[in-house]
Amino acid sequence: MVKVDIPQTRAEAHRWLLNFKEIKENWLDEVKSERTGSERTGTVYLDHMRAFIAYMDLTPAELISKAFQEQKNEATAEKLAPKTWAEKQTIAFFNKLQEQGRKRVGAKGAYGAVRSFFRYNGIRFKAKAPSAEVETIYKLPSDVELLKAWKMATPEQRFPAAILRSTGMRPEDALVLTWGDLQWQYDAKRAYIEKVSMKEDLRFGVYLTAETSELTRLTMFKRHGENIPKDAKLLPCTYDNLLKRVQQFGKNVGLTMSPKYFRKLFRTRLSTIIGKDAVCKMAAWTLPGVGKHYFLPSPEECLETYLKGENLLTFEPKAVSDKEQQIQNIINFAISQGMTLEEAQKMKVVYREKAMTPEEFAVEIRKRLKLVQPSGGLAFQQQAGTIMADILREALRQLKEEH
Repeated sequence: MVKVDIPQTRAEAHRWLLNFKEIKENWLDEVKSERTGSERTGTVYLDHMRAFIAYMDLTPAELISKAFQEQKNEATAEKLAPKTWAEKQTIAFFNKLQEQGRKRVGAKGAYGAVRSFFRYNGIRFKAKAPSAEVETIYKLPSDVELLKAWKMATPEQRFPAAILRSTGMRPEDALVLTWGDLQWQYDAKRAYIEKVSMKEDLRFGVYLTAETSELTRLTMFKRHGENIPKDAKLLPCTYDNLLKRVQQFGKNVGLTMSPKYFRKLFRTRLSTIIGKDAVCKMAAWTLPGVGKHYFLPSPEECLETYLKGENLLTFEPKAVSDKEQQIQNIINFAISQGMTLEEAQKMKVVYREKAMTPEEFAVEIRKRLKLVQPSGGLAFQQQAGTIMADILREALRQLKEEH
């Protein structure tokens, strides 16, 4: 058998692979668009296939021909083998990579690429990726490290890091965000985004933190002036540009980071505060045992959930005054008792226009709640008044301890 002469550059190897007419030329395009949506995935899969072809010492056409012949032999055999020829060869390749020191990230990625290649070309392949030693690449930095990186970063490095940390989005989803995707009607300080993820094909709803929302407004105004086009991209760059900016953001303080890093941070940090199910729905992860069949909460519900963990997604949280904290606690209570988010926002405007004290604001809220739940009568008002008083006392106690 003639040894396969594999081109060294990616561009040449790509043309070389697709030169074999027996191979469906759409394979890498499908991998890039439908499987992950990442523009880098095609080249990554190509690298894995080049390694597998070198390992097998067969051309791509010979690989498919051999796999079809073995599949035909297996189909006519009296007893089917536990694993097909294609599965056996791919597992052997996986084990070889393990022997060479490739851990879970590299070896399992290569296994998945070869499996995809066989399946796309009509070869039966049911085996799952074998277990492999987990190799941790990223560590979660402290808030102190992230704040230091934030202060040292340039505006070009800050903006993508802020969007990725706020939303937990995959890079390919963040790169297609436009000004028109931002909805401001639910909270004047925080933009709401509701879209369908490219990879999972799941609807997700998430907010930008107040910090990131302000940065977004300033950045887009600087680029476009007052009349910002709805189709103006928030991150008008390629994946490679995004990768470089995020990597440099981390290097400023000695951290190894990638765009997907913030998604891991989003899930790890928020799961302990709002629960894994809420995080999965918010940032479009498939829920174990539920899959794609779940309902996305309303924007109002998403906001209430998001606010519980917003500080974990903010690089430089701003100090909140005693009075602002008291008002926010009263608002949160009112929403929990049936007041709509829109009505609560109107009440905030009334509070500012009339320059109320927190106590006066609490009384006004009680009146509005009576209209929302009139059946409660005097007992409800007394209960609400007691809870309001408890909220105020607790807010003051916490703030005194902090300061």
